Amino acid sequence: MLHEWQQDFSRCLRDPRAVPAALQDSKRRFAIYRDSVTASLVTALGDAFPVTRLLVGERFFSAFTVDYVQQEPPRVPRLSAYGGSYPDYLRRLPVLNDLHYIAEVAQLEWARIEAYFTGPPVQVVQVDRLLGYAPDILPSLRLQPEPSLRVITGESPIWSIWTAHQVDRPDLENIDIGQSQAVRVSCASDSVVMSQIALGHAVFLLALIDGHSIFAATETALRADRGFDLQASLAAELRLGSFTDISEP
Repeated sequence: MLHEWQQDFSRCLRDPRAVPAALQDSKRRFAIYRDSVTASLVTALGDAFPVTRLLVGERFFSAFTVDYVQQEPPRVPRLSAYGGSYPDYLRRLPVLNDLHYIAEVAQLEWARIEAYFTGPPVQVVQVDRLLGYAPDILPSLRLQPEPSLRVITGESPIWSIWTAHQVDRPDLENIDIGQSQAVRVSCASDSVVMSQIALGHAVFLLALIDGHSIFAATETALRADRGFDLQASLAAELRLGSFTDISEP
């Protein structure tokens, strides 16, 4: 009985015309409550996706987000966990079909949130440990990425767009909207670290995240970017503390 009531209540929160059967005598009060819940979720998403909000404008962002809230209610009782499917929702909107960068920037913004709330790793792999392996073993090793590490690749200049909007008056004039960019995101101490990386570097990290060996990840990266520099990319990630463990074959 209680479960059915909760299901009906939840359904009516997402339907602006519906009222729970048990609250038919309080339609106005329920409507006020529903509007308050929707407004709080829209505000939370606006805080989570500030650059996305600026890109589409307040009016369109509010309209998109109200529709999203009605389609995708929170699954867990924590606002910081709400919005993970928002970038995919934006990708599905016909009105944004030719504006791929909006959903891609939203994906980058969500990666920041995920990295922050995952937190920094307790321990990381140091260079000396990796160098302790015999040269013939190194290619077959698997590096375990630290949990907060995220890699976002896009068909658009996501890094340039995001960084341009970190000032009050963004200068977008010199941004090539057709340029593909990749960004790595992670949590260090109590802050989020972000940087643009080359395509090969990004593909290499994604392959390691998928559990591939250093050799297999390198091959994948070279197929995507013939200019991929394994030594430079691996050294940079070790300096950033990107790995928590090493697995032998």
